[in-house]
Amino acid sequence: MIKTSIRNGAIGLATVALLVAAPAAALANPAPDSGPIDGGTTVTVPAPEGVTFTELYAGGFHTLATGSDGNTYAWGYNEEGQLGIGDKSAANRVKLLPVPVAQPDGVKFTDIQPGGYHTLALGDDGSLYSWGRMRKGSLARATPQR
Repeated sequence: MIKTSIRNGAIGLATVALLVAAPAAALANPAPDSGPIDGGTTVTVPAPEGVTFTELYAGGFHTLATGSDGNTYAWGYNEEGQLGIGDKSAANRVKLLPVPVAQPDGVKFTDIQPGGYHTLALGDDGSLYSWGRMRKGSLARATPQR
């Protein structure tokens, strides 16, 4: 898991730099859904209008960010519901741009730990929240929920 602070400009864009060398030609116009897979590319992920990302959390198949508005945003693979958007239908299996995580009313997440197919979050109310694939107790629940 990678957790890093993101410092952005006023336009609310998070920039993620991959640190493995890549050919110069591969650096042209990278986007969240295209570009080289061998690294060395800076990809700009647009935050929702008026929001700046302040923390970034990288999971195995998805990424989450804390927004300056106190909400959590997610993007990436969602077949197991690991984005926390409440819908893992075919139309929502992959999200290339950040979407808001369905947070409980009045709760803000203070720490987020994404795994490969699940996410755990600590709420400012002291509760642990979890979503995604239940595998061998990964969601800290007694029984699987889908």
